[in-house]
Parts: sequence; structure tokens; C-alpha cells
Amino acid sequence: MEQTRRKTKLIKPWLQIQIGLGCLAIAAIVVVVQGVNLSHSLMRVAGDLPSEGALVLTRMSGIITSNILFTLALLTPLLIAVGVLLTFRIAGPLHRIETYLEAVLAGKEKRPCSLRTGDSLQELCSLVNLVSAPMREAVPEALEQDDESEVASLVVSSSSSVTVGSE
Repeated sequence: MEQTRRKTKLIKPWLQIQIGLGCLAIAAIVVVVQGVNLSHSLMRVAGDLPSEGALVLTRMSGIITSNILFTLALLTPLLIAVGVLLTFRIAGPLHRIETYLEAVLAGKEKRPCSLRTGDSLQELCSLVNLVSAPMREAVPEALEQDDESEVASLVVSSSSSVTVGSE
């Protein structure tokens, strides 16, 4: 497939946003755990202080809470954006393979599936080509004879004769 720019920014929006939110959730957990660790360490230091320990303890929770909130506010847009950007090399190929398989099943595609250079899932695309080859080869012959019922039966019989997995 030729190198083309994506027309839509989020090709699989729900998947890409879920992954971005997953990155954010992991980061939020890390920030909160770090806040708890810091709080525990400061409590030990405050306990060791001769006279100012009580002051440190009273101000500590507010300082740590505001630092956690500031860090999360700063990281949220960044982490969601990074998470979504990481999905581009996966979501685009998944969309391409999905539309390719729909076209093969409809008898409209006889060429092998191809992805852009650098996209992930090249191995999956090659496997799709191997599995769909009998169907792609059978459909053009029926199309040349202009027999739509033959095309439909070839698509059904080709798809039912494909075995996935090893026994």
C-alpha cells in the first residue's frame, strides 16, 4: 500500500482513547503510591525532630495532596496524548485489515492486503493474505462470468473451508 497520510486523526477512537486513559490510570497509581511513600517518610522524619515535628505533621498532608494534584493535572493531557499517539501504528493497521477483510468477503478485493511501511501488525497482514488467498482467487473467475450467485457461494464456501489453529 502506498504511503498515505491518515485523513482521520483517530481511526479507532474508542480503542485509542481507552489506551490513552489506561496510560493515565497507571500514571495516577504511580503518583499516588509515590505520595504515600513520601508521606510515610516525612512522618518518620517529623517524629525524629525535637520540637518542630508537630508543625511538619500538620502541614504535610496539604503539601503532599497539592503536589499530587498538580502532578496529575500536568501529566493528564500529556499522558492521554502519548497513549493515543502510541496507538497510531496499531489502530490504523487494524482498521485497514478490517476493511480489507470486509471487501474480500464482499468479493470486491482480489489484491493482497498491504500496510504502510513502519506500521505494526505486518505479520498479521501476511497471515490474512495466506488465509484469504483461496477466496480472492476464486472470486475474480466468477466475476468474469458475471454470476453473482456463484460469487456469493464461493465466498461462503471459501470462508467455511478455512481452518484456524492446529489440531
